[in-house]
Amino acid sequence: MDDKDIQDLKRKLRDKSDMYARIVAVLAFGKIGKVNDKVVPDIEKALLDNEPIVRALAVVVLSRLEHRESLGFIKDLANDDDSIVRGVVALAMGKLGDSGTLAGLERLTKDKETSVRASAALGIGKLGNIAGIPALEGLLLNNNDKDNIAVELMSVASLWNLT
Repeated sequence: MDDKDIQDLKRKLRDKSDMYARIVAVLAFGKIGKVNDKVVPDIEKALLDNEPIVRALAVVVLSRLEHRESLGFIKDLANDDDSIVRGVVALAMGKLGDSGTLAGLERLTKDKETSVRASAALGIGKLGNIAGIPALEGLLLNNNDKDNIAVELMSVASLWNLT
């Protein structure tokens, strides 16, 4: 892609009237970012989009690019109104994080949404910090959502990974 194409994608990312154009722009910047990390700030701007799907995709793209410098921006979305965004944030924190990320993941294990708690459990497993074992054990012992075993399965998988 040349500069003209990148400028066109930047315009699409700013187009608040067309969510689909912004989605395409984030995905395209993700592909470009593999060879040109100068587009990362544009992806980071998408973390502030008014549409949850755009924010979630931006988190996924930054995580796939393994752009650890974006982790601070990603962590800011741990309290997002949308549970899908919070879930992908938990996975990204696990993939990109360090020992300082564990506290944020532990907070997400207490989220009201089952899917977020399951993602937080997986994030702790990906983080690879054995200090996360008590939080995972807590998920197993205090899981009040017995109809949905996803939290328990993800907790067991992460415990397996950490031990």
